[in-house]
Amino acid sequence: ISGSVQLLMEAEAVNPQDRRLMGIVVKEAERLSALLTEFLTFARPKPPAIEKINISLVLDEVIKLLQGDARFERVEVVKNYPEHCQLWLDAAQIRQAVWDLAINAAEAMQGQGCLKISFSENGLLAIEDSGSGVPEEIRGKIFDPFYSTKEKGTGLGLATVYSIVENHKGKIRLEQSDLGGAMFLLNFSSLQVGKDG
Repeated sequence: ISGSVQLLMEAEAVNPQDRRLMGIVVKEAERLSALLTEFLTFARPKPPAIEKINISLVLDEVIKLLQGDARFERVEVVKNYPEHCQLWLDAAQIRQAVWDLAINAAEAMQGQGCLKISFSENGLLAIEDSGSGVPEEIRGKIFDPFYSTKEKGTGLGLATVYSIVENHKGKIRLEQSDLGGAMFLLNFSSLQVGKDG
């Protein structure tokens, strides 16, 4: 749909009003594509392809992507991890989990504040923000599929993160961050951790 409409938009005979409407169609097609991808990721999770990775490089890649995302223009991203730290994980799935948690944090901070990504050699990965935090009354529901407090939320982001961590035989918990908002702690201590020489 998106490709066809974009081709139509390139025609010289298209008037400005129609071009604007076509732009809306393209934008909504992209939104639906993202929604379907998110749903399929949750509904048909792949078993993790575990390999020894330098998790510091994976986190660096995510941060680079965040810095190019408009939602992070006014968000300070703080790195708190060693340059080389090895762990047995599925790099793509961990990248997805960190990305989802970072997007969640940006939305909680309404696009302005501080996002901190930490990793320690004992297998703890922390994503924390300076937002308003998660109210006590909904803490037990946030990992439930299709539960969302956002007007346009699908309720699949945190459910997918939970599934990824669980498939790695890890644990995830929500705590209060020293930054004032939420801190999601992903515990992979059961996996082999070691500093890369």
